Amino acid sequence: MQQVAFELLHAQHDRQHDPRRHEPLARQRDEDRATDEQHAGHRDREGLGGAEAARVGDLALDLMLRGGDVIEHSPIGDRDWLEPATACIVHPKLGLAPDALNFDVGNACLGFINGMALTAAMIERGDIDHGIVVDGESARVVVESTIARLADPACDRDLFRSSFATLTLGSGAAAMLLSRREMADDGHPFHGVVSRAATEHNELCQGQPDDMRTDAAGLLTAGLALARETWRDAVDVFDWSADAIDAAFIHQVSRAHTRSVIGALGLREDRIPLLYPEHGNIGPAGAVVTCSQEDAAGRLFPGDRAGAVGIGRGAYFAQAGITWGGCSGAPGPGRCAGSRSPLPR
Repeated sequence: MQQVAFELLHAQHDRQHDPRRHEPLARQRDEDRATDEQHAGHRDREGLGGAEAARVGDLALDLMLRGGDVIEHSPIGDRDWLEPATACIVHPKLGLAPDALNFDVGNACLGFINGMALTAAMIERGDIDHGIVVDGESARVVVESTIARLADPACDRDLFRSSFATLTLGSGAAAMLLSRREMADDGHPFHGVVSRAATEHNELCQGQPDDMRTDAAGLLTAGLALARETWRDAVDVFDWSADAIDAAFIHQVSRAHTRSVIGALGLREDRIPLLYPEHGNIGPAGAVVTCSQEDAAGRLFPGDRAGAVGIGRGAYFAQAGITWGGCSGAPGPGRCAGSRSPLPR
């Protein structure tokens, strides 16, 4: 995609809900509840601050797309209710025009990357000039429900094993503006998304608002096979290699999961910013939050080549290609090497 650039408008994250912190549990629940009220930014501005909302308000925005998960959140997921779409709650809060298209995209942990691809395709076709993708993730309800089931004396080994992955979930919010490149004041070139599906594995991770069951080993095996196939496609589409990538923002679940993805793609550990140790699995917002953290820490440089990598139950795998800062020159190898902490042992 030669016509699209993006700006990170906002990324917000919280500490992971830690089921080990039972003392004082009442205080933790109060803190988590306050956090959820804060993350109800998806009911307000999907986590956008005042300056960012003003930035959006200055544009003739054509599209507001909410791209996220559909179960891991409030009583009925990260949506306030099943209908109408969460996008129509955010739309008036941002003061968008009546002709600004708005809708939800839900595809497990790939919702945000799918939203980026869809918005960029509409820009390329000439349908719109600007579009914003937003997401708000809050895992408290499903995590606390899972803890209650695991604490029940009737819990058996199968229930424990299939529920354990739920405890990796975290909370966060993100927003990204995509624009026609010549209209982007300070954008970063967006090169598109490469994705593959292996939907024969759709039964490996299934969820409801208060319950998620996962065949963790089976999903990891299927996901890694899909990752390798998608990576081969991405190498051709984006004309890159593992050594040429300065940063990869990977959807992260755990240490074992992250290490396995790095190994499957042949990436360097020192070019993988970590999110899961502090914030857990933020799902669709994770890759964007990680990118924002790296930007805030000053570890992204003009010309850096980066990829946003998403893995979703279903099973799906997607990679987005970006260049940081719009520099036309190719970045030198190892530009960011050594600037990140190694994976925990």
